[in-house]
Amino acid sequence: MSFNEKDLQRALAMRIGMQIAVSSLPVVEEKMDIDLDRFIDSVPLPPEVASDLSRMRWSAFGHPAGFIPKLADYLNRAGVLPVDIALINGMGDAIQPNLVGMWIGISAGTVRTGWQFRERRAVAELQPFLGNEFGVAKLMAWVARRDVDFYRAFVRSIGAEPTSRVEVALPGDPAAQVDLAAAAFQDLLGRELPAAVRDAIGGAAAPETALAFDLAGGDLRGLAVSADALGDDVIDALCRGLNLPRDAGHNGIVKALKADGVARVEYRHAGGVDAVDLTYLPGEVEGESPPPGRN
Repeated sequence: MSFNEKDLQRALAMRIGMQIAVSSLPVVEEKMDIDLDRFIDSVPLPPEVASDLSRMRWSAFGHPAGFIPKLADYLNRAGVLPVDIALINGMGDAIQPNLVGMWIGISAGTVRTGWQFRERRAVAELQPFLGNEFGVAKLMAWVARRDVDFYRAFVRSIGAEPTSRVEVALPGDPAAQVDLAAAAFQDLLGRELPAAVRDAIGGAAAPETALAFDLAGGDLRGLAVSADALGDDVIDALCRGLNLPRDAGHNGIVKALKADGVARVEYRHAGGVDAVDLTYLPGEVEGESPPPGRN
């Protein structure tokens, strides 16, 4: 078997694994299959899957040379608007990101999708594209005051009432990262970072903590803090501490994706609601039987 045939076999097996992983999730309705298939068709090797069984998100990105055609094809089929295209082109020309990509998410019976740039650049360079609304001004003032100079990802939805996410890596050791995340929650949301979140991240050896600012209509709608290198026991304790049980259905996701446990954990607070999302990276897989049909 040639290398190309092996690569294709792995891509097909990963697609099957991803379909199996979500086939039993109650949040994924049969009518959403076409949206998910459209995403997988555009991305031969989707690199990550995230789910807490009440929400689901697939995300993929790659080098612009190979990924922009996939991104353009996918967004066109997903109904991208001229205003979306203008923003993508404007930011792309100005930023020249190292990585570009797309994502799709399902929550509360709705499907949202969009695009993303991943690049380490000054946060201030985003302001011309985000506007000067109150929430954006708060974000820019906070990162300047706290010496958080660089963002690492910009994520945007397409269509009516688009949302944006600005993700920044937090500097320092785990303790300093936790303190900075706590300061953001206090300064911007007027609430404490839950002790369960502080304990989970602060006790990690190398959490690579990031903070994400969720914006909609110029307003800051929520904050999220994420980290990797958290063990299963730590994740279970985090979920218990937040009264957000970790559903046993995650075991099926790990098995279907051949994932090596949880790659990344995100805690988010928005609209007065706490949430925890777990991200999985598909592992090495062999060819498998087609996924079961829906009941």
